Amino acid sequence: MWRFERKLFAANPYRTDFGRVCGVPLLYRTLVNRRVKIALQPERQVAHYFAWWYWLFRLHFRYGHEVCSVRRIDPECPNQWIRRAAVFEPLVSMVWHMPFDVPRWFRFSALVILSARRRWLVFPLPFVMSRAARAAEMAGMYATLLSPNTVRRWAQSV
Repeated sequence: MWRFERKLFAANPYRTDFGRVCGVPLLYRTLVNRRVKIALQPERQVAHYFAWWYWLFRLHFRYGHEVCSVRRIDPECPNQWIRRAAVFEPLVSMVWHMPFDVPRWFRFSALVILSARRRWLVFPLPFVMSRAARAAEMAGMYATLLSPNTVRRWAQSV
């Protein structure tokens, strides 16, 4: 198994040919195609703090731009069928991804060893946060469809 070490990144360079913000999904695709095993290791916990305004209006709005752009750049990007929704693509993408957030929360919370009771007590918060994040992503996708160059320049700056 590869570790995220220098030799891994030397063998699989981070692509910036389509801009800084699209590099991560393309790197991930490269690693998957080369059959690099990627696994969450809960014993290596890291805490990140994002101000709510940054998390919602910068991070997830930019992520909407990235997803919209990567679907057009990478033909191997999953769920290419969503592009066929044309002007409704951001809405369809949001509705398609929201049901997956609930099982992800329960898998993640089990991995970080939260008790079942605490998972259910805390669940309303991740549920609301998921909806807010997906709405910000949808707004980022619509902004990208309406003004791709402006949003790309903005995304490169944050």
